[in-house]
Amino acid sequence: MKSHQSIYQCFIWFSVIITSYAAQAQELLLTNANIVDPKTEQIRQGHLLIEDDIIKATLQAIPENFTGQIIDVEGKWIIPGLNELHTHSGGNRAPGRVSEHFGTTATTQLLLSVGVTSLLDLFGDERALYNQRKLQQDGKIAGADLFTSLSCLTATKGHCTEYGIDTRTMDSPEEAVAVIRDLATKSPDVIKIVYTKDARLPTISNETLIAAINAAKKHQIKTVVHINSLADMTDVIAAKADVITHLPSNEEITPDIAKAMAENNVAMIPTLVSDTDTVDFITQPLLLETPMARYLVSDLIRDAYINVSLKPSRVAELQMRNTMFYRSLKTLSAAGVTLLTGSDSGGSGTIQGYSLHRELVKFVHAGLTSWQALQASTTNAGQFLGKKFGVNKGDEANLVILQESPIEDISNTQKVEFVIHHGKVIQSFLSR
Repeated sequence: MKSHQSIYQCFIWFSVIITSYAAQAQELLLTNANIVDPKTEQIRQGHLLIEDDIIKATLQAIPENFTGQIIDVEGKWIIPGLNELHTHSGGNRAPGRVSEHFGTTATTQLLLSVGVTSLLDLFGDERALYNQRKLQQDGKIAGADLFTSLSCLTATKGHCTEYGIDTRTMDSPEEAVAVIRDLATKSPDVIKIVYTKDARLPTISNETLIAAINAAKKHQIKTVVHINSLADMTDVIAAKADVITHLPSNEEITPDIAKAMAENNVAMIPTLVSDTDTVDFITQPLLLETPMARYLVSDLIRDAYINVSLKPSRVAELQMRNTMFYRSLKTLSAAGVTLLTGSDSGGSGTIQGYSLHRELVKFVHAGLTSWQALQASTTNAGQFLGKKFGVNKGDEANLVILQESPIEDISNTQKVEFVIHHGKVIQSFLSR
């Protein structure tokens, strides 16, 4: 079991290792591959040719006089890189107000070692996130690709302000337009908005919500709206946001609302694990027996869950609530709503890196297929971010090589042999 310090030291070592690949030639052939294509829901066999950071072709024979690197992946399974589309990348939190902070740099490196090739941070320290992203884009910091909202747009004293981190507030349509105009100068990858009518903290008005979404559209920036209730969802759908994040905590999503989401092209990041995994971490030996969790979870965080005791009645209550979330996700899927994976890591009930893999497990537990779960974290994510994520010619060479088939068992995404990131070979956590 690794301590917090030893994990952090591993991140620093990992940063040095992956940065060293930048100077190497990027011509790579993965031979004898089982190539899992979420786009077509097919598995094909062949040799995957990568040039620079792009997939060049799937070949049936090894080219003569090939001078690049060859890796035989016979018996392995190749999927597109996974994408964490809702995280707060500072560290981990656990019950009892236990927390550890290791920062965005370490988090991006950690995620890459477990097959997560990009992340979307949806609120943290705006200046730090801006600087981190710039350093990464300039090639000075390695790790999973960082996308970020930079800030969180909320009402005065609304959600996000309680964390002691400076954020942007707006209390009228005019302020919404001005705030987004100013934020747009920093080129956020998305605009995050908080709209929670029935919550304890103040929220923006419906008019301000509409103005903010329209202002973001004028700047050609997609919007992600944090909600709490079914009523919140209804307003956000009508305002034509791009994405809703979180499932309603008060009641189940109805088929009519799911249909309206699909018709208005509003996608969903359900963050199932942030709502359902706390009870699983407490009542099941996941953090003790799962290899990925054992690698990622410090003694401090693990013990915080082990030391919690829940009465059987409380466990039953939480499990019933979890079932509501699963039914809501199934309803969204049945209506054809575009689903995206994000764990809301950084909060209690989540673990940076591990929780994205748990989100895939939760998708399947809710009744979706392994293919649908993979699509949410790969090809759907690419479409949302404006990137070509996949395993076909012209797609970015962000790939995960697995020891076993994720279609037979979605939890096999946790068995990461190694990672390809922009055409470079990255060791996985299993090699540590």
